[in-house]
Amino acid sequence: MHLVARVAATVHDWCMFTPHTPGSAIRLLREALGISLRDLARAAGISASHLSRMECGERAMPPMTHEHLIAALARLGSTKGTAA
Repeated sequence: MHLVARVAATVHDWCMFTPHTPGSAIRLLREALGISLRDLARAAGISASHLSRMECGERAMPPMTHEHLIAALARLGSTKGTAA
């Protein structure tokens, strides 16, 4: 399965089968992959403060931003030599 699809499936499963929001699932995966908030925000084309607010549930995560974050997690995770 393509890495982006695996990351998306992981985030989806965490949201469906645990009490996680999309933002908190993104944060857990980001931390598990050892990716900083700033690096992920930069790779997704959003500000670090906006990403932080989405991860904490203070802001809604638009579907397009969610897709950008998943793609960025996959890219950054693969450069660290990890598989999601």
